[in-house]
This record gives sequence, C-alpha cells and structure tokens, in this order.
Amino acid sequence: MDGRIDASTYDKKADEVRGHQLRVQRKVAECQSAELVPAAEAVDLLSLTSEAAELFERQCASEQRRLLRLVMQEAIWQDGELRTCFREPFVNLQLSNSATSRKNNDFPSDKTVLDNWLGGRDSNPDRQIQSL
Repeated sequence: MDGRIDASTYDKKADEVRGHQLRVQRKVAECQSAELVPAAEAVDLLSLTSEAAELFERQCASEQRRLLRLVMQEAIWQDGELRTCFREPFVNLQLSNSATSRKNNDFPSDKTVLDNWLGGRDSNPDRQIQSL
C-alpha cells in the first residue's frame, strides 16, 4: 500500500471489487446456461410472419384483437394518422421490411443488403414508430 491509503479504505474498496466480481460471475453463469431458440422455431416464426397479413384477414375479430395485442406496444391516432409502435421482435421485422422495400427500389434484389440489424441502430425510438 506504500502508505498512500489506510487499511480500512483498502478493505472497503476490496469488498466492493469482490462484490462486483461476484455479480459479473453470476451474470456470466446466467448467460452460459441460457437456452438459445432452436433454429426450427426461428424458421417457423419467419414463415408465419410472411403469411401474417393473409392469416389476419381470415381470423375472427377476437383473434385479430389478440394478435394485435401481441404485436403492438401501442397504437395512437395523431394528426389524422394511425401511428403504431411494435413490440420486440416485431419492430426488427418492421425495420427489415422497410429497409428491403427501400433498397429493392434502388438495387436489383440480389444485391439487397439489410444493414439495419447492426447493433445499436434499432435502439432509436423514433425509428420504431411507423405512420400507416
């Protein structure tokens, strides 16, 4: 310690660091034990979302409401327009669909690149609200 801090200050800081280490170790253990969604379930989700509009039209009103509650975080009528905010992971699908539509108008479909999945870009709440 070279005389720069007293023993009680050192002990207090050492306890703080040990506590932080334990929290990090618990978090690492949680991440290691977390189960990943099987690929088949992810493919099923993508398949279902590609047919969602058609399936929605064939459902009764109560099932339509149930689906909208699952997908939508909020929907508000503002300035003569319906404004919607999707729940996760549907907001990512909406952003992906928007990016595909924009890019398909500019490039041939074989050159479409979906860069909106890059980390941090989807965290902007202004991008999550779409005017219908």
